[in-house]
Amino acid sequence: MLVNATEFAGFPFSLSQDNSNATAEEGEPAHAGNEAARSLWMKVAADSGGFARIRTRGSQIDTVLAVYTSTVENPTFADLVPLVSNDDGNYGANWSEVLLDVSPGDTFWVAVDGKNGARGPIGVFGAFTPANDNFANAFPISQVPVSIPILPGNLNASTRENGEPNHDSANSINSLWWVFEAPQSGDYTIEVNDTAVLGLYTGTQVNALSTVASDESDGTENSRILLSNAIEGQRYHIAFAERPGKAIRNAEMTIRPFSSIANDNLASALQI
Repeated sequence: MLVNATEFAGFPFSLSQDNSNATAEEGEPAHAGNEAARSLWMKVAADSGGFARIRTRGSQIDTVLAVYTSTVENPTFADLVPLVSNDDGNYGANWSEVLLDVSPGDTFWVAVDGKNGARGPIGVFGAFTPANDNFANAFPISQVPVSIPILPGNLNASTRENGEPNHDSANSINSLWWVFEAPQSGDYTIEVNDTAVLGLYTGTQVNALSTVASDESDGTENSRILLSNAIEGQRYHIAFAERPGKAIRNAEMTIRPFSSIANDNLASALQI
């Protein structure tokens, strides 16, 4: 019920709840164009600002999601002003996603419902997008070897930019960016110990990048790309994304100089 909305003191927040016993209230608006049926309500009072993402990824039912605001502290449905809503996000699944521009002190009422009365476990996650969400704000890397933990919360809150390429042809819905400046000329490996999607590029604009290498793990091995003949001082942009339909848990990205095996090539065969 709106009056009993679960309260959160800002972002990040998460809710895991079954809506089987939830109901719609008299006067409740349709959410994302879908008549309210078994809605769950949240109240989020932002204590800081930023660009936030709210999503229902991982829910076991088809969801709809809507966000409202109000000038009234304890609003009725008539007092709510719709801000943004979504039925199916860009997941290839029936989950929902919205993006919000948040200022400190803003209060939002978030409704999640099962589409067409669907019932079952629902998960809602809201967080500010991470600092390296966009290409222009890529985190710098200049020393190797280096291992970088990929926090699931940061990846869950990340987005995909307009004009961003499909990394290794995977239609990923979110990404994080780093920029690697080669400390010296040579070969380097970039590897992730999970089923991730990696893209390696040169260029200065996200919509006009040149692909150097890419890889998408099939779930049986790590994601790995080889940066061959890197030029000292050259900047290479690394995109890290989730494999569609496969959530990242506790991943780590490692960048190191590549050391080839002495007898890897015919011309370098060892004499016996």
